[in-house]
Amino acid sequence: MKISKNKSQLVISKSDIYPFLYGLDFFLNLSIVSYLCSFLFPGHDLRVSILLTISLVFVSEISKFLILNIKFLALKLSKANNSYLLVGSYLVMILVPKLEFNYFSVLIFLMSRTMVGVCFSSITLNLNFQEGVLNSSKIKYWLIFLTSFFVGSLFLLLINEIFSNVELNNWAWKITYVFLILITFIIILTSSKNISFEKIIDKDLYVNNFNFKYLSQNIHLLIPFFSLTLFSTSTWLPKFSNPNNMQFLQYDFLYLFLNFAILIFITPLSKLIGINKSIKFYYLTSIIISVIMFFIDFDSSYSIDIAKLFLSIFSSFSLCIYIIDISRRKFITDINKLKVFTGITCLFASIIPIIFYSFLNFSMSYNILYLFIAGLMLNSFIFYNYDKKR
Repeated sequence: MKISKNKSQLVISKSDIYPFLYGLDFFLNLSIVSYLCSFLFPGHDLRVSILLTISLVFVSEISKFLILNIKFLALKLSKANNSYLLVGSYLVMILVPKLEFNYFSVLIFLMSRTMVGVCFSSITLNLNFQEGVLNSSKIKYWLIFLTSFFVGSLFLLLINEIFSNVELNNWAWKITYVFLILITFIIILTSSKNISFEKIIDKDLYVNNFNFKYLSQNIHLLIPFFSLTLFSTSTWLPKFSNPNNMQFLQYDFLYLFLNFAILIFITPLSKLIGINKSIKFYYLTSIIISVIMFFIDFDSSYSIDIAKLFLSIFSSFSLCIYIIDISRRKFITDINKLKVFTGITCLFASIIPIIFYSFLNFSMSYNILYLFIAGLMLNSFIFYNYDKKR
């Protein structure tokens, strides 16, 4: 954001808007899943309703991916005033009543999450092609994205202090959507121009095919999204999970801050040392440590803290690899880079209900976590080396 020279007013850059709103939406919707369960699926088994609600929350990621890959829909929806459409998507969740026969509420929530994904996909397209660079390749994007988690945490702490659990279960959870609406309106009012994100997309942008090799190379981004999801759900998920998983699922503020701090430190350092050397170091370090830890059997509580510590560190490594590597790949078009990024979040949205099902019903071994990290990093490293030789 910057200060206008002509007027003493705050001007928010469009490139600052999307990651903050996206992060805030991501965090707040996952944080209130336990309240949404009682609203959307009253009387149902709680573990089943958690999985259903999580799936509905991530419909926004799937709709983002579909919009970016279906030219006809992208051309039509890019002309809408998406800032006000986003407000409307949140507003319907405030207005919808709690009914005994609540399939209507489920349908409304599904439509709301779909429209949120549509708005974000259109916003993303506009930002990338107005500024001529993929915004998620900037460290600024991820720092703003992570900052929104800090802001969301403070907001949730505030409403938890103000309202009782009964009030939150009955109606006070809707205040999170009031907060999202207020943030969106503040952005509209303080912007130098009314932010409609209107852009008629060039038809030629969609000629290129989806790049599955590039998706495989960046699949390591599942690691930071997994860690951020653990942080977002840490206030309620440990209460409903298998008792042996409770301590691991208490992914505290410290680990988010560590992710933030490491990313700030290593990204500029990597560019000074050399991109290729740094990328190989992050890949190999993550793989070697994960493989070693996989063969070690830990029984103490310290092993849980170590697992969360390494998850946070490897999340920072993954984001740094993505930031310093993606922008230099000139032979891949911006639209394909954008499709790959949304493809990764869509893939994550597809597998996260399975991961949550495991946490809820089974006693998870931390060796599986290290295997997960090693597998993703090794896969990305293989495709990275293959791509370099071309």
